[in-house]
Amino acid sequence: MSQATQTDSSHTDDERLVSHFVYQSIKENGGPVSVATIGYTIGGFGGPSQEDVLAIIQRGEGQGIYNLGRANTGEQVIESVDRIGPQPDVVATYFGQQSGERDPLSELGYVGTETEVALNNNGFHTFADLADADPADIVSAINDYLDDNAPPSDLTHQDVAGVTASEIRELDKQGISNKRELLKSHAANIVDNASPNSTLTLSKVTRLQKQFEDDVDIVTEPDAEAIIDQAVMKLPNAGSVAEASIQRHRERVTTLGHAGAIVTQVDEKTDRVGRPLAVADPSVDISDDEAVYVSDTGHNADDPVRTGLTVLEDVGYDLVPKLATDPDAGHSALPVDENGEVIAPSIPLERDLKMPLDELIAKKLARNVPVRIVGPRGSGKNYLTKYICYKTNRGYRSIDVDRSTMPQDLFGPISPNEDGKL
Repeated sequence: MSQATQTDSSHTDDERLVSHFVYQSIKENGGPVSVATIGYTIGGFGGPSQEDVLAIIQRGEGQGIYNLGRANTGEQVIESVDRIGPQPDVVATYFGQQSGERDPLSELGYVGTETEVALNNNGFHTFADLADADPADIVSAINDYLDDNAPPSDLTHQDVAGVTASEIRELDKQGISNKRELLKSHAANIVDNASPNSTLTLSKVTRLQKQFEDDVDIVTEPDAEAIIDQAVMKLPNAGSVAEASIQRHRERVTTLGHAGAIVTQVDEKTDRVGRPLAVADPSVDISDDEAVYVSDTGHNADDPVRTGLTVLEDVGYDLVPKLATDPDAGHSALPVDENGEVIAPSIPLERDLKMPLDELIAKKLARNVPVRIVGPRGSGKNYLTKYICYKTNRGYRSIDVDRSTMPQDLFGPISPNEDGKL
């Protein structure tokens, strides 16, 4: 089952409906679905007729929208589909999704009040809708709405320094009567299409466009991709992420026969290392809050978020940060309050995604994504990391480096082995 990649402009409403109905059917069925059943079912709830549905699917196969195959019984089935545009409400209703359900899309970066209305008008009502969307569909939905609702004329020479009334009239002759039209036009084309006696210059038009950049919202595909990324982060998928993490662990154990890494070299060590296991605490169910890291401080204090980062079994691993009251706390000690509870760090919002940093870091780590935290000295990077490690029974090791640090300082001396390899 693939992500939506078809734009909506060249397809009918019936084609859009069928593509989303097939997608939801494959998702619900857990695999391929019968072409005949799809046609019969859609015709039964008031959609296009069975004959029209079959024609749409056959035509869509040639367009690369549907991937058809044969079941063991010889019946023709649909194995995957590229959805067309946003999902119609009738499909959401049929599959038990509340068509009236709404998420506060304006909580996402790049989504303001007008943008939220534009998305809602095009069938994007929830974070899940956006997470499944194609960037091109989001760009089209927002920009088309803003184009249609832009003021008919908001360019006057009184409001623009260094531009005359005749130059404003020249812009109007080219169909540019508002700031949005001006921002969407190429400066060079405006000058090239100007009247012979026009005083418009490239520098004037460029200066005009720069002056209005903050007044006009024009969404690009990178903006749409950022909206999709933020919507994905809002989805309540902590349980599935945690289950996937545990499944990867079990597969590794099955392959290697143990939970550790493959040993390529053995050095004698006198310090006790411990044996951390990548498995959730067996005393709690994966659906319990105690099984995963929950972001519940700062911005998430009133609405805790399950991140999917599993809490590991406490096996007494020495490198797990400890409370300052623990005699073995060492340099990674965490301060406690008067009740002996760990003091939570101050957690800022990430600049672009506008998410609490601990939530973002935990979600990334749950997906095995390496994380780099950038900030000035003393801003709490190490403390936040130690706090997450403490909450999830993970080992924490701090290495201070500067410009003079060499690879040998981190990994030991580099020398050839008996085969001449470094």
